[in-house]
Amino acid sequence: MYTMKTRIMNTELELPSKPSSEWQLEKLITKSQDYSGYRRESAVMELCNFAHIDSFRALLVRINDWVPQVRAVAKTSFMSLLKPENIKLIIGVLPEIYHLTSCRRVKASSIIKAVEDFLKSEENINGLQEGVLHERVLVALRCTRILIKYKLLEVDNIIERTQKSKHNIIRLKGAELFKRLKPIELPYFLAIAIQDRFMPIRRRAAQILLGEKSKNNILVAERLLLDQHQDIRILAIEYMNNTEFSLNEFYFEELASENTGKLRCALWAIGELKLYEKMEAARLQLNNEHPSVRRQALATLYQLEYSKLKDVLLEKIVDDSLMVRKTATSILCNVVYMFDVEDFINLTKFNVDERMFVSIIRACRKLSKWDRIELLLYLAEKEEMRQKFYLKHLIQELNKWVIDFNRSGIQPTQIKLALIRDRFMETRLFLFKNGLENISSLLIHVFKLYHIEIEGF
Repeated sequence: MYTMKTRIMNTELELPSKPSSEWQLEKLITKSQDYSGYRRESAVMELCNFAHIDSFRALLVRINDWVPQVRAVAKTSFMSLLKPENIKLIIGVLPEIYHLTSCRRVKASSIIKAVEDFLKSEENINGLQEGVLHERVLVALRCTRILIKYKLLEVDNIIERTQKSKHNIIRLKGAELFKRLKPIELPYFLAIAIQDRFMPIRRRAAQILLGEKSKNNILVAERLLLDQHQDIRILAIEYMNNTEFSLNEFYFEELASENTGKLRCALWAIGELKLYEKMEAARLQLNNEHPSVRRQALATLYQLEYSKLKDVLLEKIVDDSLMVRKTATSILCNVVYMFDVEDFINLTKFNVDERMFVSIIRACRKLSKWDRIELLLYLAEKEEMRQKFYLKHLIQELNKWVIDFNRSGIQPTQIKLALIRDRFMETRLFLFKNGLENISSLLIHVFKLYHIEIEGF
């Protein structure tokens, strides 16, 4: 009788199964990890029959086995796989092969030498060239290093190959070979490198182009004056200082640019070149619609030591943009001497998010320890600051205040201690509930030491 159960059984029998070779390989890899050394040794002897990346990796793991007999068999099995038809698989496990040099149970020098000798042979050089463009960056890096170390190709061929890679480190390895090129070959590769998206490669090309002190490179240097990275702009400025080119006029013209990137570069140059006459132009950009421009304008005013920097920071630390707030907070930490505890208290009256809250309480570490505890107790008083994400950071900062207490010998005034006492009396319950009795004990001791009256003590 044909029942539903029979139908299910027939369906299960019709399910496609893995090829037997794959099942055998999986079984052998599992067996190679067995607790029994005899079984691991038996599995290792059979793994060399499978030309598969997983079997190669399993063998390399067993080369560092804790049983000497298993290590010896694994090494012999792996050496037997060094054949031209396995070149792609060998290149695919190069990182794992070189990892053996950091393993203590096996001396990997003989294995590394055998692999490198295998790869250096003429029939395998093409495989190494293909490995430079491998998906895995570690594989591509190993192939590139072998080609460079043993000079298996001409320098221009290696550079041309590396410049096609999607990995930044591989293209950088090629850029490091620029000085080995012949003068007639150099301009072609520098023209490509100077437009690379990875800054260290552009910088390497710029150092060579602008280091010649030739006036023929003014057009290149002029373009680099607006590079997105300041290190390259500085190289271009140093080059232009030795020419009749007017940097001031160039950057002044870019202040009117509608291109955000060029405008940022112009604002940066005002601060870098100390162009005080354009300070007002930088101040006007504080209200630009683009956060990156506002951020750069803020950094420029800090470089120029703007007289009203304090007011600007208090405004921008509550900016809509996170990166502007972070820049403002970073500058605030450097000029914290301009601020007092009341300024910090006023800042917390705004609707601050978690990141800004953390920035403010970390910036207050630059205050004196007495101003700092006054601010922290003020925050503990506020009901909205007791929310979950504020509370965690506030407790951490209070604990850090205790740790830092004896690092400063500054003495408080009686007025300051009276203010701290008032805030302490409002937050005693909060400190007790959150396991901060050490702060209570320390403050009570200080109050008694300075003869400050406390109710209930």
